[in-house]
Amino acid sequence: MGEDGERDLWKIPREKVMGILVEHRPEPLDKDVEDKLIKVVREMEEESLKTSRFKA
Repeated sequence: MGEDGERDLWKIPREKVMGILVEHRPEPLDKDVEDKLIKVVREMEEESLKTSRFKA
């Protein structure tokens, strides 16, 4: 398969991926799940700062 055929081979999947990236709208998280994720991230950030060699 020549170079043009290779481009054609990737054209359709690339277009599908781009369509998904442009059009996909995920459902919002439940408030409880969002709150828990925020809490976990904050705890991990605090723990990371405690153990980091680079103090802020």
